[in-house]
Amino acid sequence: MNQGGDADFDSLAAMAGNLPPEQQQELLQLYKELAERYPNSPELEYSIALLLKVTGEPGLALNRLTPLLEEHANFQPAIILRGDLLYQENAQKQALDYLMTNTRRFPANRRMGTLYGRMLLGEGELQAAQDEFKRLVQQYPNTPGIRLSHALVAMENGQTDLARQELNRLIQQGHHTNEANYYLGRMADEAGNTQQAISYYQSVTQGNYYFPALARTSELLAEENRLDDAVANIRNLKGTNPQQAENFWLLEVNLLLDQNQNQAALETATEALDEFPGNIQIRYARAMMLDTMDQPGRAEEDLKRIIEEDPGNAVALNALGYILTTRTDRLKEARNYIERALALDPENPAILDSMGWVLFQEGQLQPALDYLARAWSAFPDPEVAAHYGEALWVSGAEDQARIVWKEGLEQDADHSVLRETIDRLTDNGDL
Repeated sequence: MNQGGDADFDSLAAMAGNLPPEQQQELLQLYKELAERYPNSPELEYSIALLLKVTGEPGLALNRLTPLLEEHANFQPAIILRGDLLYQENAQKQALDYLMTNTRRFPANRRMGTLYGRMLLGEGELQAAQDEFKRLVQQYPNTPGIRLSHALVAMENGQTDLARQELNRLIQQGHHTNEANYYLGRMADEAGNTQQAISYYQSVTQGNYYFPALARTSELLAEENRLDDAVANIRNLKGTNPQQAENFWLLEVNLLLDQNQNQAALETATEALDEFPGNIQIRYARAMMLDTMDQPGRAEEDLKRIIEEDPGNAVALNALGYILTTRTDRLKEARNYIERALALDPENPAILDSMGWVLFQEGQLQPALDYLARAWSAFPDPEVAAHYGEALWVSGAEDQARIVWKEGLEQDADHSVLRETIDRLTDNGDL
């Protein structure tokens, strides 16, 4: 920097996200000291703002950018960062207006246009997002990431022909082939072209879309009465990819569960846990199966093992508390588990429902109603409807209970827990 060269401070700041927090702070302090020695360096001021964002202080980062942009109004990295920070600070409209203006001032800035397009997507402005990515594709026809974004926005907008055209072009060029095949598969799937969908899905060979594509292929085969073929395919792939074995086991368990093959799913989960006893997802899936198959004692064992290995697992704590509430008379123990889960995830509607239900079972009607009302408001699920409706009924608010039950039945007219509750409390289930 003393010699007038590019010290590349901004690149170093951008990589600071990989550092431990204490080293991020140390780097930030070094940058501030440098800024005092070189007070007229826009690159240093920008880098400090970037570091403030990395260290979780977006408001301070915005404040740092203000004088920089007043003095250097055309410093484009700072403009991009300011738009990003405004959006992060929940000033979405201001961020969008700011970036719209500046993408027109600097139409050749690809990063700025891409950020603006993704923000439009995030705000559900699909047509505007598509227009922005179309503009970028025309300006940067050889940038695969922009073409992929254009294709996906077109797909969201229902313009499937354009989406297919762009995705096929990416495949022809050898770019983003796994993502492109996955989304072509989804479009064929949604159009009811099962064989074509399977073909596309099977062309996804690696990356983040590999297991979703394989899962959907397996479901489609099962729907064509080829469940055995789907399972055999998963097992064959597991044998040839031993490093991913746990994921294949979980995929097989979930497929069997989705096809209501509960006994086969239970046997598969047990086989998987013999090989990978520490897999929490498979053990949790087995616990839920055991509970459904009226083996709550074994389910409790699995959930307690998960909690021993992962004491902060709110999902397992809640499941164990709920099973103890519904299957045993150990309500005090149940409430202890649910309270621990609630402390970890206080707004989770499933945990709120469990807390309400255990309090109801203990005879604490008003606190139970408070929790169940919050659960129902956040997640109007048929099982929550059963619990909330019963608590309302017992409290004397029978008309309100009927309203809640009716809303639950609209989602699932045959929900077993909801139906049992209504039949038990009303005359022949008459609402």
